Amino acid sequence: MMNNSTTNILIIFPMDPCGQKVGGAETFIKTWIKASPKTMKIEFVGISSAQSGNFQKRWTNVCVGDRVIRFLPLFHIKDENKKPLFPLSLKFTWALIRSNIDLKDRVLLFNRIEPAIIFARKDNPKIVIIHSDIQQQHTKGQSEVLWRFFPRLYQKLESKIISSMDRVYTVSRETLSYLQRQYLGQSHKFKFINTSFDPDLFRPADKEKIFYKSKLCEKFPQLQSDRPWFLFVGRLQEAKAPHRLLEMAEQYVKRYERAALLIIGDGNLLPELKNMACDRFLQNHVFFLGALDPHELSKAYQACDLLVLTSYYEGMPLCVLEALASGIPVVSTDVGELNRIVVAGQTGELVVEYTPDRMVQTIQKVLDNRMGYSMKNCVQAVLPFAPDNAFHDIYQDALGLHQYHIQLQRKCRMCRVGIDNITMGDALNRISDFIKNKTKAVVVTPNVDHMMKLQIDSEFRNVYTKADLILADGMPLLWASRFLKRPLKEKISGSDLFPELCRMAADGSMSMFFLGGRPQAADRAKEILEKKYPGIRIAGTYCPPFGFENDPVENQKIIQHINQCRPDILFVGLGAPKQEKWICRHQSQYDAYVSIGIGVTFEFTAGMVRRAPVWMQRVGMEWFWRLMMEPRRLWKRYLVDDMRFFGLILKEKINLLRA
Repeated sequence: MMNNSTTNILIIFPMDPCGQKVGGAETFIKTWIKASPKTMKIEFVGISSAQSGNFQKRWTNVCVGDRVIRFLPLFHIKDENKKPLFPLSLKFTWALIRSNIDLKDRVLLFNRIEPAIIFARKDNPKIVIIHSDIQQQHTKGQSEVLWRFFPRLYQKLESKIISSMDRVYTVSRETLSYLQRQYLGQSHKFKFINTSFDPDLFRPADKEKIFYKSKLCEKFPQLQSDRPWFLFVGRLQEAKAPHRLLEMAEQYVKRYERAALLIIGDGNLLPELKNMACDRFLQNHVFFLGALDPHELSKAYQACDLLVLTSYYEGMPLCVLEALASGIPVVSTDVGELNRIVVAGQTGELVVEYTPDRMVQTIQKVLDNRMGYSMKNCVQAVLPFAPDNAFHDIYQDALGLHQYHIQLQRKCRMCRVGIDNITMGDALNRISDFIKNKTKAVVVTPNVDHMMKLQIDSEFRNVYTKADLILADGMPLLWASRFLKRPLKEKISGSDLFPELCRMAADGSMSMFFLGGRPQAADRAKEILEKKYPGIRIAGTYCPPFGFENDPVENQKIIQHINQCRPDILFVGLGAPKQEKWICRHQSQYDAYVSIGIGVTFEFTAGMVRRAPVWMQRVGMEWFWRLMMEPRRLWKRYLVDDMRFFGLILKEKINLLRA
């Protein structure tokens, strides 16, 4: 179910959401907006067209169906259906660069990859929907896309954008397979999404069919209602192969004499197609209706007998869903996802290898068996493509990414880690809430050494990805946060958190288990704490032998011991990253709500190791104290390995300034 909190969605795409541009992506976006949950607040950065009259370069409220959205047109064009000399996507991208759009707390939704390059370094959640077959789209001779002339440049652009996205949706399974092969390490990002249609507009209207036909006959006197009507809907561009439609129409008229082909759409090939129709004497059989608004389009579907497509390639053409939802079958070349929905003998037929003669034979086959290709079969086939079904996953992803982004805003990010920006009091309350709500949680306390290990240890990094509370252990992290202009409120080390939790547990409200430390360290710490806080409940302690983490029998023994005690908090003092890895591997097996790695804190509490004076802790010199105490063990960590931290922070600062 959707959360009741508002999710801010910013759609960035070069179209007018109130315009009449014909195209799958444009109709997809409008349907997506109209069907979106009411908890989504939608903003749209696009362009204005003559049809809508939204010429002002400022935010205004507009309606898409019954949804009110905020719309910012960056510039105006006269006709969206005419291809401009200068690529629209590049002009739109340039306009975006010069604009100043508020991105705070917004999920960015793209439907082309070019504009996304501007926002690649922004930390907003980002989703892109790819509406075409990428490989086919960049094949010379079958596309108007200019990228087909610059495949290497496109590949670099695509790689950069894909790496910056949180989710990549595609309406083509061919494109999905391509992306999964091309970007093996990012396969979790890629998802298939069904194209959808507007069920309120596109539905069967058997009783009104004669009425709609008569209306079109009034508009086009050459049209005759007693002949078969074929329909094409789409942009008149090379990928749709509209010249094949006229070849097919010519062949059909020669064989059967009576037929009408209605072409709905606009595009650069329109003048050429009109000339072709005249040259082949098809003026009384081919009718160019232009671009229609959705209401008029729905009536055209209901007036016709079948939809015809002759495309070179497709994803899942929206017009096919609209036609089937309107109760009319489909005859098409076998491209894209069509074999999922155009079922032979039920909802239409696919022509594997196009020739005009094959298309004519297949069309007549469908017309001769109208009972087989019934309205009921057509309508049932598109039920999985209704908006509630088709868009469910992307709505949920947008909601989840938005909530995650809001949580990250409360964190300070550095070196691939999001540190919770809270005080000690906040941390104690969060841990108390985990226990009260009986929620299993992992608390980690990163210091500079952790940050360096995270860069090279994927298992350790995975622990931090799954951690429920990340607290800054060390003044260098606070200094770095200030340098990055993301100041942390307070240093909260494991050694500081431990005594505070013990003090909070003095009333017996929560129980604890101590695992790890040197021999006798946990037991001595237990004795000292029980004397200091008589009400404290320390349910058990255990000091495992060296190398226990690789011994399944010993690990099972530890888990059984913990489960017998059933503590609320498990403190693990094994040193990093061993303690964090052990917690992550076994947390699901033992009964403790909160697990915290605390390093040498048992030894500090037991008096076996002296902690740095408070003044040294406050000025960030605790590391120097520990180095003096154990120089042979710690010199390389502090003087060699951890020095790289400052280089990483400097690099992060430079990236922030560039962004």
